[in-house]
Amino acid sequence: MDVSTTPHEIFSADVTVLEGHSSEVFACAWSPAGSLLASGWVICSIV
Repeated sequence: MDVSTTPHEIFSADVTVLEGHSSEVFACAWSPAGSLLASGWVICSIV
């Protein structure tokens, strides 16, 4: 996977806010067909 370190301008018309996580998202990936987005986050708890 190629990762670009060059800054890119993102226009507000191209941004959609997705809700559902209560903390930072650490990973996300599109399905091969591009119709689903999977995301992952970490729940830290002390028992």
